[in-house]
Amino acid sequence: DPANGFYAASDADSEGHEGSYFVWTTSEIERIAGADAAIVREVFDLTVGGNFERGTNLLWRPKSVAEVAERLRTSPAEIEQALARVVPKLRAARDKRVKPFVDKKILVAWNALAISAFAQAGLILDDQAYKDLARSTAEAVLSKMTDGLAHAIVDGVATGKGYLDDHAFLVAALLDLHEAVPDPTWLQRAIAWQTTQDQAFADPAGGYALSSGSHEKLQITDRFEHDDAIPAASSIAASNLLRLYELTGDEAYRKRAIGTLGAAGALLARAPGAMPRMLVALDYLLDKPKQIVLLAPVGGSSELLLQTVRRAYVPNRVLVQATEGEASMIPLVEGKTARGGKPTAYVCVGTHCEQPTTDPAQLAHQLAKTEPL
Repeated sequence: DPANGFYAASDADSEGHEGSYFVWTTSEIERIAGADAAIVREVFDLTVGGNFERGTNLLWRPKSVAEVAERLRTSPAEIEQALARVVPKLRAARDKRVKPFVDKKILVAWNALAISAFAQAGLILDDQAYKDLARSTAEAVLSKMTDGLAHAIVDGVATGKGYLDDHAFLVAALLDLHEAVPDPTWLQRAIAWQTTQDQAFADPAGGYALSSGSHEKLQITDRFEHDDAIPAASSIAASNLLRLYELTGDEAYRKRAIGTLGAAGALLARAPGAMPRMLVALDYLLDKPKQIVLLAPVGGSSELLLQTVRRAYVPNRVLVQATEGEASMIPLVEGKTARGGKPTAYVCVGTHCEQPTTDPAQLAHQLAKTEPL
């Protein structure tokens, strides 16, 4: 959506055929590309017979520019120049076609998944554009939530009451944003929406219902979805609770996570492959997650230490980036200082902490330590 947020779906069909808006025949390419047609055919792997239906081609790039240049005995620069000439023409030609229908609902749960993806990518790849997109999407969605969490935004208006997946996925997104964009506001919002989720959906016997008392009462409710292309809300909820416990030390989060895993126990025992995302939460619970605090001096940056964290595979952990002297709502930061005025890393497991370090190599060593279950 130009105003931020992501639409729910787009049809694949238009004009009665799947992919009509997106595919090309070689004759169309030759007419539009002219003298550059041979380069375009090679770059996008086009054939006369087509790589899709009805003799048409999907444009894709299986070879690098260097490989294409070598095959055509030309320079990479010439390939790039040809694409710069032709691609705008292809876009202009495609814009004249009948466009597929777009479902412009902005679903809160799906947008939350997108926020998580962009936040994680921004953190791991050090890509500011991804971080900015995660932040702007979160701000756009949350700005519409003036009366509790809605299920969707339609024509700029929040509509429908949020379900468990809307809440759980949003909490996960805000926790991911807090790691990627060190602003305590994101953690505060995650805690607030987790509280709302617990009040509306928690089952005293453990776990969560998919709908709340304010939703239409159904004759039959399915407590646990399977983890499919979209993970089960309960699986994400269990992970959120464990992450919040590590960040805050609040034992209530851990107890509720154990209750959520316990409520799913029968399904996990019968068909563990049906809930791989819940098994991720179980692994987190059984492991000893690392608490990683990167503390920068006032006016300084912990970027070199963060680069080390980016390169380390530590699936069960929480990450906090902070500046010395700033007020923090996170107990993990309390009492910690930037040693010698340098960015300092603190790696802890429970109440045991490694020696604080300003050395990226030493931090890498600490992050690599594992203890078998």
